[in-house]
Amino acid sequence: MDAIDRAEPGLERKAAALRAVCARHLGAGPAPRVFAAPGRVNLMGEHVDYVGGPVLPIAVDRHVLVAARPRADAVLRVASARLGGEERHALAQLPAAARGGWDDYVVGVARAVAARGARVRGVELLVGGDLPTGAGVSSSAALCLATCHALEAAWELALAPAERIEVALAAERDFVGVPCGPLDPSAIELARAGHALWLDSWSGAHEHVPWGLADVEVAVVHSGVERRLAAGAYRRRVEECARVFDALRAEAPHARCLAQVDAEALARAAPRLDATLAQRARHVVSEVARTRAARAALVAGDAAAFGALMTATHASLRDDYEVSCPELDALVAAGLTAPGVFGGRLVGAGFGGCAAFLLATGARAAFAESVRARSVSAPEAWYVRAAGPPREVA
Repeated sequence: MDAIDRAEPGLERKAAALRAVCARHLGAGPAPRVFAAPGRVNLMGEHVDYVGGPVLPIAVDRHVLVAARPRADAVLRVASARLGGEERHALAQLPAAARGGWDDYVVGVARAVAARGARVRGVELLVGGDLPTGAGVSSSAALCLATCHALEAAWELALAPAERIEVALAAERDFVGVPCGPLDPSAIELARAGHALWLDSWSGAHEHVPWGLADVEVAVVHSGVERRLAAGAYRRRVEECARVFDALRAEAPHARCLAQVDAEALARAAPRLDATLAQRARHVVSEVARTRAARAALVAGDAAAFGALMTATHASLRDDYEVSCPELDALVAAGLTAPGVFGGRLVGAGFGGCAAFLLATGARAAFAESVRARSVSAPEAWYVRAAGPPREVA
């Protein structure tokens, strides 16, 4: 295992570890520049960003790192310090569609950055970091944004944060084909250390909300189940939400997206809705209300109220949106038995991946013991802080 695969406490140490293995993966060459993008945990507002709802994520202090150095030829070379192997693409003939490889996100970003007038030239990238993949903490968006920053530097282009978010979305939506919303790249690119991000997914308006929960931290625990089945189910949920919004338009003529439909309109339409579509709409409508209440709790410093809303979200994701799994349910239930734990829920698309918990800073030992004793696996918790945005690491 390369040193970069071990979680280092500081970003500079992570970058130094990636530089140290660069020659092993890429061969001799000039010293690379290293760019880092954090992962994210969406505390509230799950599965509502692609229907125009509000979200409340934090960026976390685990990262995808990309080391970049120039090449003399017109080739994009991509290697992984974690997976091994590499891919090479002629810059004049980048693949026009995803091929199912781990480098699809990088190629998608390269195409989107090149389309913005970059001075495209040969470059080789080494991907590393300590952000888990397939865990629901947005490793794909972090890879897209770390790559975007690296290619901007290599190709002498300066993009605004909104443009980088568009590049990441173009890579995921248009190239890879995941019908995702703006949550993940926005949470990462717009992050501010010590703050949560309030984002209106419909308008794009955002605000940095100070972390107002004193002596409270976020624990992230992997369920032991990778999200292998999430992509197809995610796409079905997007399609179901589009169908139910069409069915609700008559009851909510002023709504421009499903997240703007209120509970009263849903109640009027419920008797004529397909049962599954009614469940999906019920999750969206209730999650929008919970997310607004969670923002108020964060501002007020009310950890108990915030945690209760997180737990209610897990129940909604499990029962109405049906994106949980037995392992996640067992993990959340186990964590909630510990004293000092205010709430917990699955994070990300679901069907595996991680759960996040809100707990008092002195509750780590009791929390870890509860999780080990009662959940289906014996996972290790990692404790995260609200981190800052992507940057070059000296």
